[in-house]
Amino acid sequence: MSDQSIDPGVGSTEIKRERLVTLDVLRGGALLGILLVNFSFFAMPDGSFGSYINLEFPSWYDQTAIFLINTFCDGKFILIFSFLFGWGADLQFKGGQNRAGTYRYHRRLLGLLCIGILHVTLLFIGDILVSYAILGIPLFWARKWKPSSLAHLASLFWFFSVVGHWLLTWLPLPNVSTLDAYQEILRVYSKGEFREIVAARLQALVGLYFVTPILFMPQVMGMFLLGLAASKRYNDVGLSGFLPLAKTLLTVLWLPALLGNFAYASLDVLANQRMDPIFGMLSLICRALFAPMLTLIYLSIATLLLSSERGLRRWIWLAGEGRSTLSLYIGESIIMGWVFNSYGLGLYGQIGPALGILICLGVYAILLGAMKLWLTYFRLGPLEWLLRCFTDWKLVAIRT
Repeated sequence: MSDQSIDPGVGSTEIKRERLVTLDVLRGGALLGILLVNFSFFAMPDGSFGSYINLEFPSWYDQTAIFLINTFCDGKFILIFSFLFGWGADLQFKGGQNRAGTYRYHRRLLGLLCIGILHVTLLFIGDILVSYAILGIPLFWARKWKPSSLAHLASLFWFFSVVGHWLLTWLPLPNVSTLDAYQEILRVYSKGEFREIVAARLQALVGLYFVTPILFMPQVMGMFLLGLAASKRYNDVGLSGFLPLAKTLLTVLWLPALLGNFAYASLDVLANQRMDPIFGMLSLICRALFAPMLTLIYLSIATLLLSSERGLRRWIWLAGEGRSTLSLYIGESIIMGWVFNSYGLGLYGQIGPALGILICLGVYAILLGAMKLWLTYFRLGPLEWLLRCFTDWKLVAIRT
């Protein structure tokens, strides 16, 4: 955010452009964190929730990679995305407060839902778009609430999340604990036909969507509401208006956020090593309590880095990816699916978390370069263009 953004002499168009570029930078950076967390779900049975990752990759470097991803990434970057979704939704609400604007917003949610259903069916079990489309409906109902009321409701959803994580430890969920039991899953994804992969993914979705409303949706809804509240309060000046609160949050939350997420990752290691449900319960509770705290720390750090013109220039290379978030998100699934599934390299179950970090960095760099080239000629990513056409219900120009 430029220092000039709070200068009344600067034109509103320039202020709006710089404000939106800042949000795009945040989206672009969050995509890498999400890819690191999603790696295990692309690459092996049950992702990081099952026992395969610890049984097959017990080396110190793989375990260290798991620990670092759990501490600094898991459950954090998806909440940054959720915060930005709430902020962006407020911009849409302000842009169309009549009946036509209402229809436009709901068509956008319907478009996200359709893309999400195709995504989860054909590419990746950990899709987020379906949940976003569903939770976008109650977010619309809260669009006229005051920022303070939205923040209080977000705190309530945080409490629901903690309770949900605790309840999850008491549910009789199936647990595959031996390598032999994973052999059929490994065969399907690494050597099976595409239709077998789709069938296996749909079967696994039953269990996933059983826990998603408990484990995931309350936190996402809470960050939707915080993003909506932040846009209402700070949209006129952007992140620069958030600076005083950001400094306070950094002072108060950095120590409990780091210690709490360190405890989450440590307890997760103990739960897998000792197969003790008590450690598993404590780990999930720490995740629910402290992942949102570290998310707020990340947003506060981003505010300090991006609230000046020099800082925004330094990180603006991420903004192009932020302007094509949907295409890049689906692009990650396409490339990772090709790397690990039978219709590509078929490396499913063979790559550990340490090497996986390098693969994620490579995929991220490839997509960033490809989208930079695309945006040289087009003003929207390909999927953003399709969604915009459906949302506006007309053919939208895409050339730069």
